[in-house]
Amino acid sequence: MPAILSERQPLSEVTTTDKEVKIVVELPGVSKEQIRINAYDNKVEINSNDPKRKYHEVIDYHPKLISTS
Repeated sequence: MPAILSERQPLSEVTTTDKEVKIVVELPGVSKEQIRINAYDNKVEINSNDPKRKYHEVIDYHPKLISTS
């Protein structure tokens, strides 16, 4: 009987500065060709398309507001 694989939540870290948001996500065993990244509404969604290692994560980020005055 084949094993049932569930989605895993990858380890992730978000750092923000006045100029950028940096998101680092660890997806061990997954090649970059098998990673899908979508960004929308201050969120980044990361999925893997690997049949053996399935990862899914939605990361909320709130960049620091840059003052224009």
